[in-house]
Amino acid sequence: MLTRSGRLDAVVLRLSNVYGPRMGVHVPCQGFLPVFFRKLLRDEPIEVYGSGRPLRDPVYVDDTVDSFLRAGRVQAPASRLYNIGGPAALPIREIAQTICAAAGRSAPVHRKFPEELKAIDIGGYASDCTRARRELRWRPRTGLEEGIAATLCHFRANWAYYQRCARTAGCQLRPLEKAAPTAAIA
Repeated sequence: MLTRSGRLDAVVLRLSNVYGPRMGVHVPCQGFLPVFFRKLLRDEPIEVYGSGRPLRDPVYVDDTVDSFLRAGRVQAPASRLYNIGGPAALPIREIAQTICAAAGRSAPVHRKFPEELKAIDIGGYASDCTRARRELRWRPRTGLEEGIAATLCHFRANWAYYQRCARTAGCQLRPLEKAAPTAAIA
């Protein structure tokens, strides 16, 4: 509203599955990637629910920061809304396998999808970053293997800190009724 009226110069970046050093692995309800890394670092098996086929597009934190810098430098942007996602849409099971392989761990464990989580399952999602590529000249540059290696390096070097900060309570997020689907943004 304020942007449309000319009273606020703003751009919105919709971020998808950001990961990397300093992500909230010690905080509940932060998404599947922090859970995967937390389990790995605690020597627990990574669990993939259901088929593991739903897609996600992890984007490394450095690439995300680059998108903010580019959005901030654009004078009079053609658009005010940009999707920011990773370089490829991958099945969750492949992401889990890549994390396990990078850490030298055994393959993830596949489990039946828990009934209590089905209400909040989003299925598959991958960002359409066409507009960000075209108007911001942005694209993710960090491949999944490279980003995972850097993330593991950080957490292994700093794991004692994250263990001290860990919140022991589980996620208190309760399933909500599914909202009506929104239109896709190119």
